[in-house]
Amino acid sequence: MSLNKNNTANLLSRLDSGQVLQDAHNTAEHALDVVLTNSLVPARYSRVTCELLDMQDGTFETEYINYFGFGDKESNQIEMVSNPTGAKEKTNLSFTGLTTSIGGKFFTIYDDVGSVGVWFDLDTISVPPTTGALRDIMVPISTGDNDSAISSATAIAVNSDSKFSAAAVGSVSLVESSTIGLRASATSNTSGIVISVTTKGDVSIQSKYVKLYDGTNQLRPFWFNIDNLGVEPVVAGSVEMIEVPLAAFESQLTAAVKLQAVIEAHADFTSTVDDAFITIENAVDGSSGGMVDGDSGMEIDDIKSGSDQDLICRLRILFTNKFISGIEKVI
Repeated sequence: MSLNKNNTANLLSRLDSGQVLQDAHNTAEHALDVVLTNSLVPARYSRVTCELLDMQDGTFETEYINYFGFGDKESNQIEMVSNPTGAKEKTNLSFTGLTTSIGGKFFTIYDDVGSVGVWFDLDTISVPPTTGALRDIMVPISTGDNDSAISSATAIAVNSDSKFSAAAVGSVSLVESSTIGLRASATSNTSGIVISVTTKGDVSIQSKYVKLYDGTNQLRPFWFNIDNLGVEPVVAGSVEMIEVPLAAFESQLTAAVKLQAVIEAHADFTSTVDDAFITIENAVDGSSGGMVDGDSGMEIDDIKSGSDQDLICRLRILFTNKFISGIEKVI
């Protein structure tokens, strides 16, 4: 393209009113020599796209030019559960100061099925109490036993049950569930023992999932695989399942860091972590379903709702004999 009669005094082209072309003049050849260009997208738009028309002769012409405004990226925060790999219920039973008057009395603990009544048979002559539990465990004690002896007898009897493990330390029995999971807290009932739950039982997030939608509203759930023993869940409508590998005995904080790392490595999202809180943001603007818990039990907060980049302006390019003959604003 000749510039000799269309150049300004500084040899820039009058045909380039926006001056998006830089170092474009070539005095010797009287032609455009594009070395560097500025952005062709005006600052008030987020992006500009073109739609091509097939001319049926192996060539294409630009039919429409679309100008889009700015949208918002969906952002949510999720809190890692306290015990990601689960926890066994742990309970202390204090018999301090109790005597064999405990004979015929009971307390209640809970396994993964339900209630278990634990009662004390003094010298094999106590009448079994009505505990109301699904099943009972009998603890044999003898006249003259002190609180430490009663604690030891209780630990031996409970430890012999497959649903529990137990040990005695002086006048205190330490009881632990044999499997992880939620449990009701033990109650002293008629026994008079002092009960304290030192660790609440909790379920793990093994094979659990959270629904996550990207900026185009495609469903990409993430799920947890502990020690590679998990089973990938089936989530209707998902286009991809994102696996989060964890190790056994993972803490709340280390599990949060691992979740953040997996999400951050995914092209459709960005992520940060602060303590047990993981913030996940879509990589692009767009109306999105955000994040919805599937069955993990994790708490989710909506930080910012996503919104689409609206079409602000649509231009139709008109050609005559393969040359632009007009531009029509459609929107």
